This record gives sequence, structure tokens and C-alpha cells, in this order.
Amino acid sequence: MKLEIDPQQRARGARLALIAGVGNVALGLLIPVATFVAYHAVTTAGLAICALAYLALMITSHWTRVRHAAEFAVLFDAVITDLRVRLFDRVRQAELRAVERLDGVERVIRDVEWLADLPIKLLDTIRRGLSIGSSSLYMLVLSGYGFLVWGAAVALAGRLLPAALRETERAQGEFADAADEIDAHLGRAIAGFAQLRVDATARAGLAADLRTASARWGRARVRVDDAANTLGIHTQGLVLAAMGVILFRFRDSIDPATRGALISIMFSLSLGLLFLLRELLALERVGATWRRVGGLIEQLPPTPVDRRPPAAWDPIRMRDVRFARGDRFALHIADFTLRRGELVFVVGPNGSGKTTLFRLLTGLYPPDSGRVTLAGAPADPARLRPLFAAVFADHPIFDRLFGVPVDPERLEALLERFGLSDHVELIDGRFVGLGLSSGQRMRLALVVALLEDRPILVLDEWAAHQDPETRRWFYTCLLPELRAEGRTIIAISHDDRYFDVADRVVHLAVHTAAERRFAQLAGSAADPEAGGA
Repeated sequence: MKLEIDPQQRARGARLALIAGVGNVALGLLIPVATFVAYHAVTTAGLAICALAYLALMITSHWTRVRHAAEFAVLFDAVITDLRVRLFDRVRQAELRAVERLDGVERVIRDVEWLADLPIKLLDTIRRGLSIGSSSLYMLVLSGYGFLVWGAAVALAGRLLPAALRETERAQGEFADAADEIDAHLGRAIAGFAQLRVDATARAGLAADLRTASARWGRARVRVDDAANTLGIHTQGLVLAAMGVILFRFRDSIDPATRGALISIMFSLSLGLLFLLRELLALERVGATWRRVGGLIEQLPPTPVDRRPPAAWDPIRMRDVRFARGDRFALHIADFTLRRGELVFVVGPNGSGKTTLFRLLTGLYPPDSGRVTLAGAPADPARLRPLFAAVFADHPIFDRLFGVPVDPERLEALLERFGLSDHVELIDGRFVGLGLSSGQRMRLALVVALLEDRPILVLDEWAAHQDPETRRWFYTCLLPELRAEGRTIIAISHDDRYFDVADRVVHLAVHTAAERRFAQLAGSAADPEAGGA
């Protein structure tokens, strides 16, 4: 996917590039003026004119570079910020399944930082290119032979560039893969630190994997550097060959002063040409990052924006809903209804699709087929999501209450009720004291879900993270109280001793055929019509 820059930013960038180009041309013309004065006899009047020209070129170059380089960097910072926001918005608006399929998203987000180098590298590339171009034109004025020889050297160096770019791109991809692998190994070492301290075999195995990845990283890094070094060596060799041709092949065709000027200009430009080619290689890395970001955005087609929860949603019904994950698992919901004010438990063995059911119900997964209705009307995921406050098993804890109105007294009462008032407090809009146990984190997640005041509460194995006393309080006190307040609750549970608390218990049955697992929602014996399959 081609990423487009805002038209106003593009126009502003073109204006700044033009002004910077004027300054860089002025910088490039300083060399011819200085060379002319150094190698030719000049009258007093001519010397004064050259001095004024030199001063004007120097001031123009200096002012434009100082004045507009910073503005150019500010412009590109705005472009990068817009790109980050667009990337975040596309992730935020994408379907969960699309995000789950992404490969290398962490690398792309991390590599966006490389784009911050673009303004400096682009300005340097433009400056060097224009400087080389203006000095090359001066060589044409001095000697046609000299210009042709220099032009041939530059053209041959340019022919070497595509191969170096291809090798750099391949090696950079391997380098990034190895860096990701190293980060993953270090993450495992930190996450599993306690286990590794007592398991010498696992510790040695992880260390061996890390050494292997580091060796791959080193080899790829060498290839990246080698591509640039080889290009530089060949470029220097071509410039030296051009200087040799001027000195020995066309020695008698060019007068000594002109010959000396050509050699001086070529020598001074050789380093600029070398840096220009290296900067083009660096720009290729930035361009590759730009293309990866575009590819990532292309993998995340936008979805309809969530709308306000409908006032009339009762009941939610799922009929003949099917959802497959690859070729190994499929979930079939023949007929499931959720009514206002119900407390429903969902049970089933591990891997039966309970969390998948919740994601379908809350609009996080669109079904592959079937119908989901609200109060009898068809409902798409964008209409479902605003109805639910969910606490999933892997629920994240943010340090702020994004978009949740905060009543300090109500928040303090909930923290007290959930046994968190001595551990967590909200200061200046941020939670302080988030070094919590897994059970405490789930309790805080439920506090936030209750503050959202949405019609339906979804709890994904919440009680599994709690101690026996909190679990008993959850089933016998909290859930009945929430239902009495008018909340609709659907929860995954394995605690059969508390099944009598629920209005209904629905079961996910699992079948296996030809290495493929099928899960089907079955109704409870207590109310087969409400949840029948």
C-alpha cells in the first residue's frame, strides 16, 4: 500500500526543499569560485567580483541551511506523528482476527523510529547531489574531456548502486529477524527468571539459542556494512581511475592550470560522492520501513466505528452462528439467547471455545456465517460492542480510566468492597500502586468494568484467579447483587458447587473428527428453550 502524505505537508515540504536546494547549489558553487581564483590570474576588479560572489554564495548557503533545516525536521516530525496516529487508528479500528494474523507488527512499530532520520538524510542527500551537480557543470566549463571522464566515473558508480541496495535490503531483513529473535529470548529470560534459576538445562538451552541468534545478527550486520564498504571502495577506485585518465591520457590536451583544477575538484568531490551513495543506502532502509508500515496498514482494513448502545437490545440472539479458526477448530452456536437481567454461566472443557463464544457475542469476532440479532433486528459487531463491559482472562490494566466518568466516592467504595483500597488509589487521574497480584488485577479490572455502567457484563473465568474466600463471596454475594441491580451477566465458570446461583448454565460440548475439533453450544437442563442447541 502506498502511504500518502497530507497535501499541505507535501506542499510545505516542496517549498522547503526548493529553498534548501538553492542553498545547496550555492554551497556547490563555492568550489568552482574558489578553484577559479586559486588557479587563474585574476584582475583586481575580477578578484573583487569573485570575492563578492564567494561571500554571497557563502551567506546564502549558510542562511538557508540553518533557517530551513530545522523547519524541515519539524515538518517531518509532524509527518511521522501523523503516521503513528494513522497506524494506531487502523489498529484500533481493525477486527480482532485481523490483528491476530499480523506478523512482525512490533518490528514495524519499532522501526517507525527510523523514519525520524529521514529529514536529515534527505537534506544531506539533496545537498550532496546538488553540490556534485553544480561542481560537475563547472568541470564542463573548464574542459569537455574532464567532464566526460568524471561523468563516466559517476555513471559506473551509479550502476553499482542497485546491487548494493538489493543486498542491503536482504541483509537488513535478516538483521531485523535476528534482532526480533534476540528480543524474544531476552523476554523469555526475564519472564521465566525464577524457573531458569532452578533449571540449569533450560538455562543452558536458552543461552545456546541466544548465542545462535546473536551470531545470525552479527553475520547480517556484517553483510549490511560490507555492502556499503564495497560500494565505497569501488566508487573510490573509479574516481582514482578518472583522475589517472586526466593526468596521463589527456595530459597534453588540457593546460596545466585547468588540469590541476580538475584534479582538485575531483578529489574534493570523491568523498562527497562516496557519502551520497552511502546516504542512498540509508534512505533505502527508511524506504523499506515506509513500505512495511504501508503493508501493515493494508492488512488492517477499517471496520465500522462503534455506535451508541441501542436502547432496545433485549434479547440478543445468535442463530446458526459458525466460526472457524484455521482447519483445526470450529465453533457452532445453533441457538443462544441472552435476555436482560439474566445471570448465565458458560461451562465446558479447556479448548472448547468459551472465550471464542464471548468474542463472538461481544462483536470482537464477526461470525463466518449465521445471524446475530438485537431485539429481533440484525446486528453487526459495531452495534454489539458498546453493550458490553468485559473482563477477559488476559485483561490489561491501564493506569488511567479512559473515557470513564469518575465519581471519587463511588470509586473508593468499589475499591473498598473489592479489598483494594489499601493497594490502589487514583491520583491526578492515574492509578497508583499497580504492582498487584493476578487476583488483585482481575478485581481492579472488574471495578473498572462496573464503573463503565454498560448493560451487559462479561466475565471470562474471573473467579479462577481468586482465593477460595473471594470466590465464595463472588458467587454468593456479588453476582446476585449485580443481578438485583438490573445488570445482565454472562460468565465462564468451572465451579459446579455454585451453578445454582445462575439462572441458566449452558454447556459447550467438544467433538473430534479427523483431527479437527468441533465445539457446539448445548442448552442447560434448567432452561432448554432459552439456550438450546
